[in-house]
Amino acid sequence: MTEKRDLKRRIRERMAHTGEAYTAARRHVLDARPQGAIAVIDVLDLTEHGARLGLTCRIGMFPQLAAEVDPVAVVERLRGVLVATAGDPAIELWHAAVLRGERPPRPRLDVVAVRRFSRRVLAGLGGVSADGTLLGMHVPGARGVVPVLAVLALHARSLAAQLPPRVVLRAPDPTGDGMWGVW
Repeated sequence: MTEKRDLKRRIRERMAHTGEAYTAARRHVLDARPQGAIAVIDVLDLTEHGARLGLTCRIGMFPQLAAEVDPVAVVERLRGVLVATAGDPAIELWHAAVLRGERPPRPRLDVVAVRRFSRRVLAGLGGVSADGTLLGMHVPGARGVVPVLAVLALHARSLAAQLPPRVVLRAPDPTGDGMWGVW
């Protein structure tokens, strides 16, 4: 169940129990959430489609992005970008992990750099981040061109031999909040 659907369900339950108006019930439900709570988002699993295209990692897409673009078209665009950039050292990390199934080392996550790169993608620029883990591209959607942020999620060395790399497809978020989903 998505976070919004669950929130609405809890608000309606409170309304039925207390007789409050929607806005009052919503305020009470939101105020009752524990501080520091982490939202869990079920990510659409596109791994099977990616495997049919020759991609060697797990692929997931945030539902908010899937509502704006065809998930299959995004995976096909990702493959097209990777094939077209063969030999480009700036995107070698992606080629190693996604096309060849290698387990490259995991760079340190820099949240400030993620925010900066997200703003760049939202402004219409694509490309790959300085550390090589973020890929910005644009895909046709129902209401025009949609910016897509592809995140290459590499595991710590202790897990790298056991778990394949993952690609998480999402809308760029200049706040850097909510980077990951669960699938």
